[in-house]
Amino acid sequence: PQRAPAATETPAAVVPAAIPPAAMAPPDTSRVEEVLRRYARAYDSLDAGAARAVWPSVNEKALASAFQDLSSQTVSFDNCDIDVRGAVANASCSGQQSYVVKVGDRAPRTEPRLWRFELRRDGDAWTIENAEMRRPASSASYRDR
Repeated sequence: PQRAPAATETPAAVVPAAIPPAAMAPPDTSRVEEVLRRYARAYDSLDAGAARAVWPSVNEKALASAFQDLSSQTVSFDNCDIDVRGAVANASCSGQQSYVVKVGDRAPRTEPRLWRFELRRDGDAWTIENAEMRRPASSASYRDR
């Protein structure tokens, strides 16, 4: 008589093949990532109009004024956690902002940053509804308590 396989044995044909991470990303997540890349490119090029294209409610005049104080800027996201729920999405990104001011100490500065984005989908197009950037909390403030 043939022996039945033990409960812990799994035939190789039953094990699912690994799915590459890119194939697992839903289309909306990819579209949100593209909006975040366009946001970063707008800030990199100091282009308030391009920022407004992905963030329609931004104060374009105030942003353009802030950009006038900079010679250059680079925004880079190291990691973004994106949560899409229907027609809304939230993204939390960590990364760096590097910039050079036009007046004063013109040495390049690179500082860690955290961003929080609220996005909304209209049809297939995603836009930023709100964006906040801040410096990460210093570990010293927690250590000193």
